[in-house]
Amino acid sequence: MLAGVLLGPSVLGRLSPSAASFVLPSEVASYLGVIAQAGVVLFIFLVGLELDASLVRQRLGASVAVSIASIALPFGLGVVLATQIHGSLAPTGVPPHVFALFLGVSMSITAFPVLARTHRPADAEDPTGSPRADLRGFQ
Repeated sequence: MLAGVLLGPSVLGRLSPSAASFVLPSEVASYLGVIAQAGVVLFIFLVGLELDASLVRQRLGASVAVSIASIALPFGLGVVLATQIHGSLAPTGVPPHVFALFLGVSMSITAFPVLARTHRPADAEDPTGSPRADLRGFQ
């Protein structure tokens, strides 16, 4: 992910647009986008394959709490961040509430795939342990 940010329009595109267009020509970008979307679909499918539904049912309360928190917390933090950076980063004419909603939703939907793969549970038989440990880290 870090390489994508560094080599994409966020960093390299701002520092040297010519180098960014050399690394990722505009003719290739649309094809790369399709491949990336296919990768996301496959990734989410594999996460679903690894999910033990009986374990989730056994720990339904914890599963629901973690599920809600893994969406609500990044959303809330995104909204708070948006209120702080609206003046300097929002495009001209975008109202603060629209910018806050956009940033909150962006943070929320990005959180699931990152949470699903970057935090492997210590006990492979307990896929709900990783999100719980992640939430404990926020306390």
